Amino acid sequence: MMVNSYLAMFLIYPIYLTKIGINPIYIGMLMSLFYLANMAVRPVGSTILEILSIRKAAWLTFLLLLISSIGLTFSIDPKLIGLCRLLGGLGYGIGTVSLTAYQSLIVPERIRGGAFAWISVFYVSPQLLFVPIASYFLKTNRDVLYLLMFSLFSILFLLTALFLTDIKNIKIEDDNSKNSIVWGSYRELFRVRGIFTYIISILAFSMINGTILMYVSSLSNEKGLNPSLFLSTNASVALMIRIAGNRIMNQLNRYRWLGISLLSMAISTFLLGYSSNSIHLVLLSLTYGSGMAISFPFLLAIASDITPISLRPKASAVAWIMMDLGYILAPLIIGFTSSTRDISYSFKFISLLLLPIILLVSFLWRRFLRFRSL
Repeated sequence: MMVNSYLAMFLIYPIYLTKIGINPIYIGMLMSLFYLANMAVRPVGSTILEILSIRKAAWLTFLLLLISSIGLTFSIDPKLIGLCRLLGGLGYGIGTVSLTAYQSLIVPERIRGGAFAWISVFYVSPQLLFVPIASYFLKTNRDVLYLLMFSLFSILFLLTALFLTDIKNIKIEDDNSKNSIVWGSYRELFRVRGIFTYIISILAFSMINGTILMYVSSLSNEKGLNPSLFLSTNASVALMIRIAGNRIMNQLNRYRWLGISLLSMAISTFLLGYSSNSIHLVLLSLTYGSGMAISFPFLLAIASDITPISLRPKASAVAWIMMDLGYILAPLIIGFTSSTRDISYSFKFISLLLLPIILLVSFLWRRFLRFRSL
């Protein structure tokens, strides 16, 4: 939760950059540097967990986040801010891959759906708990307090991570070896049945979710509607489903429900292009939030379901790489299509682009299930 609280602080960072007089073009570049660093470090993140302990990986994450936070607090030079954004992206990338890989190793299969649902709750909750506080600091010109929140969450991340038990001291339920784990290679990972279906699934999810996170506010403004209405309803629905349906998620067939939930997200995104009033936004946020509440934790869980212990850290790295790629591709597609038409058209275009891919993924997962039952 703490490492994602660090990330959540940057949801309003463009507001601060505008206040200190940085050009909008540079703001876009500074924001993108974080995700580029993220994507570049993902494969290394899994290797760090394999070579080091989870605590040493946490220390490395903490140092990168803290150095970045201190630099961002005391500098208004775009070049130094860019360097700090790169360092922060490296730290966040290592931290998230290490933690996700750690979770994939220690969470038993029988509770994996519900466990990752809880993990997803803590992934989203900082947006509801801490972003309003950060926004208040910026609105009341307490910029220093806002900037200090970066360092605060870096420190809190380390303090909580130090309580984690090292993998070698944990009895892993589905590991039958008595010796230390021999980690597999990426070549072995790409031979695992279902891995390419998984890669396509998570790319489709991230492109849809990236479209919503980055452009639903622009779509709402274009239509003269309140952008916070969709976002707040969506987040609330996702949290309620993940909390209330925690036990139910352990009983659902993750492969079948993943396709259904992705379809719900894609259709909701398509219909947003036709929305014209607040009632439409609320209804579509309910259907979109329901799909997101199920798909994200199931995607995290399936990475562990289809891979052996030795390949799970690398599977987590690949998952986050594809997530970052989706967040890079979505704005490129939206930007290109909206430059000739409007945002509404872009939402319809990207949804129709992804709809046949999601249908294919749903078919492939059903085929995967038939293979496993043989």
